[in-house]
Amino acid sequence: MHEKYNYTIGFNVDPSKSTNETLQPSYDFEQTEYYVHNYGDRLPNVLGDSIISTIEQNVVNFSPTVNFNYNFGQRTNLRIDYSGTTTQPTANQLRDYTDYSNPQNTVTGNPELKPGYRNNFSARFDKFVPTTQLFYNFRVGGNFSFNDVGSVTVINRETGVRATTYENLNGNWNANFMGMFNTPLKNKKFSVNNFLSASYQNRRNYTNALLNTVKTLNLSDRAGINYRSDLFDVGVGGSIGYMDVVNEIQPDNNQQTYDLGINGNTTWYLPKNFSINTDINWSGRRGYSEAVYNTNVTIWNASVTKQVFNKKFGTGSVRLKIYDILQQQKNISRRVTDGSIIDSETNNLQSFFMCTFIYRFNIFPGGGSATQEDFDQRRGGRDRDGGRGGRPF
Repeated sequence: MHEKYNYTIGFNVDPSKSTNETLQPSYDFEQTEYYVHNYGDRLPNVLGDSIISTIEQNVVNFSPTVNFNYNFGQRTNLRIDYSGTTTQPTANQLRDYTDYSNPQNTVTGNPELKPGYRNNFSARFDKFVPTTQLFYNFRVGGNFSFNDVGSVTVINRETGVRATTYENLNGNWNANFMGMFNTPLKNKKFSVNNFLSASYQNRRNYTNALLNTVKTLNLSDRAGINYRSDLFDVGVGGSIGYMDVVNEIQPDNNQQTYDLGINGNTTWYLPKNFSINTDINWSGRRGYSEAVYNTNVTIWNASVTKQVFNKKFGTGSVRLKIYDILQQQKNISRRVTDGSIIDSETNNLQSFFMCTFIYRFNIFPGGGSATQEDFDQRRGGRDRDGGRGGRPF
């Protein structure tokens, strides 16, 4: 270990042994009631069980870890992490017989399956400059794996029966990047911020016994500018998101979508420790599979806050807020699976009121009275609802 950096190297070895036995019941339809009564919750008509399959597993799992941390200064840091993990096939995936319990969807295990192995990597860099209040960080990460277990399903076109088994797959990996910064301008009443993210996933699978690859690219950027004064705060921002899905053997599932957003908020600080906050957010979706999902939505919220006490141990406020005044809220989500893209909309509670009591503890040394400005500085100047609580006058 050195003054500026430290590292940790570890390695776990986990041996395990398991035995999986499959029992085949025999039947006697003339003595149903007797055996149902004596065998309790087991299958009816069971006279005896015979073992038709026994699989023993002797596995050694390896899990290496590496952590490296470098301090360029008191508030500048680089951290790199790596870990490797193994995963075992389940007992059902390893069974060496065909399960006909559902005649329309038979499942056959594969006792030749190998353990899977995943490599995980991440790195991050953080920097904060107290004199200018500049903060930024960058993060990269990803993983790639060997011998993932994938299901192989073949559909009989004449009977519609689905026959499923399992195989090992290689070539699954993903990578991601995130970067953000927040800095005030020279007069420190204005500040700007930006958050950028990107991710890419390469997912392999079997589609009707054909090896398929689904590639998914996600890009997004969110930026904003804020103005703060003793009388009021104002913030405006915008965002854009892009998703590209490419399916090699099912090109009908290929799709490019865009998610756009514009937002604004303001807080006014009034006498008697009152404050009024309002925020409005517009979002638009383009390129989705159905017209119902390609929508424009405007969400408008407003609240009034009253600070009721400011003591040595903390501050307390009461807030009355109305959500979704225009009643346009929609919960739309997208899920990309190995063989499909699923867009869904869920019901949600629209316009409603909420009355909240907010208590902020005084955690500052010295025992002095905590002011709202102290909390604003610690929380980056804003609470989760987009505005600062009432400021004492």
